[in-house]
Amino acid sequence: MDNELMTLVQVINFYTRTLGALGRAIRLTASGAHKGIDIARLKVMQHKMKLHYASTGTHDTMTLADLEKLTGDKYSILNIPLENEHDLVRFYDALKKAKVSFAELPDLYLGDGYTQIAYDPQDRKRVQVVITAFKNLLREKPQDMTIDEYVRSGGDKGEDLLNTLAIKGYEREEALDLIALMQERNIDPTYTAIAINRNSMLVREDKDAYYLRVPGKKEPDGTTYAIRVEKRDAVYTDGGKSIFTHIKENSPVTLYAIDEHGQLYESLTHIEQGYQITEKFSEVPRRTIEKVNHMTPGDTDMLPDFTRGQGHDEAAPVRDGADLHELTPEEKLANMAKYENLKNQYLSEDSLVFDIDLDEHLIVKGPSQYMVALPGDWGADELFCIGIDKDKSILSSDGKILRAFLKQDEDILVHNLSKNGHPTSEFVLRADEIVKSYHLKDKTFDMEGLNQSFEKAIPKILTH
Repeated sequence: MDNELMTLVQVINFYTRTLGALGRAIRLTASGAHKGIDIARLKVMQHKMKLHYASTGTHDTMTLADLEKLTGDKYSILNIPLENEHDLVRFYDALKKAKVSFAELPDLYLGDGYTQIAYDPQDRKRVQVVITAFKNLLREKPQDMTIDEYVRSGGDKGEDLLNTLAIKGYEREEALDLIALMQERNIDPTYTAIAINRNSMLVREDKDAYYLRVPGKKEPDGTTYAIRVEKRDAVYTDGGKSIFTHIKENSPVTLYAIDEHGQLYESLTHIEQGYQITEKFSEVPRRTIEKVNHMTPGDTDMLPDFTRGQGHDEAAPVRDGADLHELTPEEKLANMAKYENLKNQYLSEDSLVFDIDLDEHLIVKGPSQYMVALPGDWGADELFCIGIDKDKSILSSDGKILRAFLKQDEDILVHNLSKNGHPTSEFVLRADEIVKSYHLKDKTFDMEGLNQSFEKAIPKILTH
């Protein structure tokens, strides 16, 4: 599958958990054109994305996903003037005997007398041989059509059907990916499985994650701790009573403080190694692991619910000059494409991916950089900050979190600013030290009153 299609079919779950939500996000308008978005090209990509999930290989043909792998996403669409089941099966059998690689596409207009398939363009001559052999059965010669013509052929009802089928296909593929991940980690000796009781240990549920209390870890002042478990890394077990996930033994895990009243503080954290966390939990029974090993997409009671939870619906307070906002549909779609490209570029062991809370750390957004405060125990009258290039980062859909991508040995320029926003000095830190600062932050900057003065001075260091 080429990079264009990958940008859409592999990043949906970064922003949404159903294609329905994505469908609302990709109702493009002309307003997207000024953002440099090629509307016609994106519409083709959207159609391809939906077909990728919607075409599941009916009548024993290939799935479109398999055809994409075979052809590198270079397929043609043939409009066949047949809809009768018996005649259609005969035509498909002839294509198979001629060794044509093809996938049946959803019939978006039942009863119109036509059926569409996607096929390998390199098999075009073989397709024509089959068409010639069936000329007495066909009322007209089958013709190639564009993907836009295919989608429009079904009208509004056809597009609704395509969306519905794509949702089902996407949810099935997402479930298969999650099941595969769980089963791989069950046999990976670097991971330890844990099962956490929802009723007694669930502190908070967001739409993308759970905050789960760590047992047996309590400070003298009553403070306890929770870990954050991404829903994409967990399933339900014991009839939905427990959350089953894994922790990597020798990797850092962030713990979030909970006060004696049960209030969780995301800004009060510290780091422990995975093995220090897993030793607090009881060993997961073998029967539970076997249950996960035999999961199928049909076990819907074991799959996480991405519509439940809190924490991402309310708009965050916006500081003067911060220029934070909910992303528009066009920005979300452009972000998806950029995210997949960044993920492909930085998919290696020497790459670092980390999140920056813009509510806490954004100073100002420049033309091509976000200037963000660097956590640390600095003096009261100075601030250290770094510039995160926009082409190496991506905003969450609510505009609150900036996900940055760096190479581990990359040198990052750090600016030392006085309280009035004037640069006083500069020095360089390695990217891994930068990431560590955000993971081990021991203070939150008081940004009130700083933005106006910084906005006046920041152009001096926003060089792009």
